[in-house]
Amino acid sequence: MTTNSGRPLSFRRQRPETVDSANPEALFGDLPKLPQRVAPLWGHQTDQLRTYFDKYKDAADVALELPTGSGKTLVGMLIAEWRRRHLRQRTVYACPTVQLAKQAAEKADNQGIQVSLLTGGIKEWDTRLLHSYEAGDSMAVTTYSSIFNSNPKLGDAQTIVFDDAHAAENYVAGAWSIDVDREEPLFDGIVEVLRPSLDGHLIARLSGSHGGSKGDADVHLVPPSTILRHEAELEAALRGALGKDPRKYALSMLSGQLAACCLYISGRSILIRPMVPPTVDHPAFNGAVQRIYLSATLGGAAEIERSFGRTKIARIPVPDEWNRSGGGRRFFVFPELADRTAEPGLSVGELVTRIMAQAPKRVLLGQSDEGVEDIADILEVSKDERYWVRDKPEGRAFKDFVTAEAGTLLAANRYDGMDLANDSCRLLLIDGLPSVMHAQDQFLLSRVHAGEVLAERLRARIVQGMGRCTRGPKDYSVVVINGQELTSFLSKEDNVSPLPVEIQAEIRFGRSASHHSSLDIPALVASALAQDELWQTEAEPDIVSTRAESKVVRPASDAVLESSAPHEVKAWAAAWRRDWKAATTHAIAACDVLDRGQLRTYRALWLFLASEFLKMAGAEPGSAEDLKAKEMLREAHVLTARGTWLREVAPESGSSFEATPTDLEAACNITALGTAIAIKAKRDKRIGTMLEGLNAPGTGSGKYEAALVTLGQFLGADSFKPEFKGRTDAVWRWDSLWLTLEAKSEQKSGGLLSMDYVRQANTQLKSLKADLEVDAIPDGSITVIVSPRLVVDTDAVPIAEEHLYLAEPRTLLGIGLEVKRLWQDLEAVSLTGPDAPSKVAGLLWEHRLLPEQLRERLTTDRIH
Repeated sequence: MTTNSGRPLSFRRQRPETVDSANPEALFGDLPKLPQRVAPLWGHQTDQLRTYFDKYKDAADVALELPTGSGKTLVGMLIAEWRRRHLRQRTVYACPTVQLAKQAAEKADNQGIQVSLLTGGIKEWDTRLLHSYEAGDSMAVTTYSSIFNSNPKLGDAQTIVFDDAHAAENYVAGAWSIDVDREEPLFDGIVEVLRPSLDGHLIARLSGSHGGSKGDADVHLVPPSTILRHEAELEAALRGALGKDPRKYALSMLSGQLAACCLYISGRSILIRPMVPPTVDHPAFNGAVQRIYLSATLGGAAEIERSFGRTKIARIPVPDEWNRSGGGRRFFVFPELADRTAEPGLSVGELVTRIMAQAPKRVLLGQSDEGVEDIADILEVSKDERYWVRDKPEGRAFKDFVTAEAGTLLAANRYDGMDLANDSCRLLLIDGLPSVMHAQDQFLLSRVHAGEVLAERLRARIVQGMGRCTRGPKDYSVVVINGQELTSFLSKEDNVSPLPVEIQAEIRFGRSASHHSSLDIPALVASALAQDELWQTEAEPDIVSTRAESKVVRPASDAVLESSAPHEVKAWAAAWRRDWKAATTHAIAACDVLDRGQLRTYRALWLFLASEFLKMAGAEPGSAEDLKAKEMLREAHVLTARGTWLREVAPESGSSFEATPTDLEAACNITALGTAIAIKAKRDKRIGTMLEGLNAPGTGSGKYEAALVTLGQFLGADSFKPEFKGRTDAVWRWDSLWLTLEAKSEQKSGGLLSMDYVRQANTQLKSLKADLEVDAIPDGSITVIVSPRLVVDTDAVPIAEEHLYLAEPRTLLGIGLEVKRLWQDLEAVSLTGPDAPSKVAGLLWEHRLLPEQLRERLTTDRIH
């Protein structure tokens, strides 16, 4: 008897076949028991599967490292499918986004693996697919947010595979994060709750009462102990304001636990979150029998442990087979490095346009929709030729681009999960250095100066982006590196040497080839795209030879961070349980691992956190615990001697702000200058002339140098241009800090900062010491090269002294504009009387113009 479906009528249905686990070859060799459509595996995929089965099939947490284009999705799918069939477990395959989940489900279907795609709102789920997963008849494919939320409907998974785990931090921590924009009334409500414990100068900055500071991007930390004092009021304010807002779900995750969070506040937003997500207290994640993390790069700094809140994750490294075969071929082009002397009027943008015209299909990968649209406009891409990775009503979708004959794909912030294999696309432009993801990252990077903690995540995003058009060993593409920041990053060997050797070789070859004439660069791109005789006889052998000589060199800090990670995770897990003594113990253990050298600023942060937890544990004034907390704070202040964040949250004196002798020196100089130029019109004219010079850096070095000297004077420095030949262009001098500034402002933005400039700048502090006839240069003194060129000749980087930094002219202009606002505020302050210097120092603090704050603003880009 047949039915309308055309199949024989039967009460029986075919169930999945069970695989024999006694034979590893049957499981992870040819996989004869898996669906017949599973494609033949590459050798490195088989190697990873065998290693997993032999050593890690019973591990609670295991990460598999397979680079971009190596087929990690299939490996993860096969492991999950085996655990579903053989172990009869409920298995979930989680992706960061809905689009990536759809792609994974499509790949599974192509391989004959039965999955239930469960994305979007729970009410939209197909209940038949949900029940299929629950019965163990299919694998659920979903997003991270289905696991990490306040009421997970997939909360009983026994095996969870996390794809793109290297990009997971924000997706995991987001479940415990509340972000508040400056324009929301809730922002002011939170500030009002915390007002009794916030520094008055910080409140003034946040209120915008000092001429434009309201949008200031500096991130300030409100520590856990402060939140503990206002915890009930803060939660009430959040609960009252959020109502039906989707952020109410994050609040429910944080309810009663706000004291185990940090609050990051700037003139633009507030972020409330634990530093490490408390996944140990989340049954949907922690209750799984096994968690599997698929990553294009695992690094050596335990980034993945911090991202998922695990103390230890076993690792299966990249197989040797992959290191031998590689992931396709890329020709990296650096337009900023091209020799444009034959075309002196040619801009970098015009050269990029020529390069991107070498192929009918191209991808523009940047950080925002606006950024990639701007590039498309420069390339004169018509609206009907634009495709979007994200569905947009005004443009065609990603799937349309894959099959199109020509077009430009605009890919904002899509460094992962965009597969353009074979002839789908051969030309990719990456615009700019991937930025920090959220306020916590920004705080660690720009205030704590602990970039080492974030370096692995940044490298992973860049490597992922590079591989969008090389999805297998036989693929090839041209990758255009657009923008000075990214070019500068990839010009420094300490950023390149931790990358896979294949990419190291390709980057080094690309840097060298990009020094050719701008007239020749498009032809070299055309050769790479054609894979013609020129490419095969010159480029390919050179890359292969360079690769053979390359090796992965991990930063020395990686091993230390890896050792520290378990203690960091345990400290925040204990804080989540409100076991402040245990949190203190683990925080101190992290400090014991973190060294006082390269990671001294990160150690200072953990010393501060340890003192916070000890204080929250109820240390009595004068007790041994109280003395220990003060001792840790003292060391933290020593380690952050040139930083200002700790002075904001834990001044050594205990007051909200205490001026140092250097601060008061600057303030006294300002009061003297204000008295000398008492006529407002005269003072405004000098500031106006200074800003005119700073705003026109290319009009003549003499005018710009004079503006730098004037700027230093209005900052309270002993500011001058040395008279002797070959000396620096401007000196800003205080007793305990010297800043020498080398103005190369007349240069155009394209090209390299030469070795001669670096050699000259190296000696300026020593020359100043000799001219002043003093015994020593103050510790922490710096030389800043002010130039629109942010890319340094690679041969010059190793010879640069550690005190040598780069800054763009716009950075100095920004300081100049803040100086104008400072002096406007000084009009309301009496510059006479004994308390005048302390009042002026307070205003300098609010405007971020104290000597140490200036140093902090000018030291974001060290050359060496």
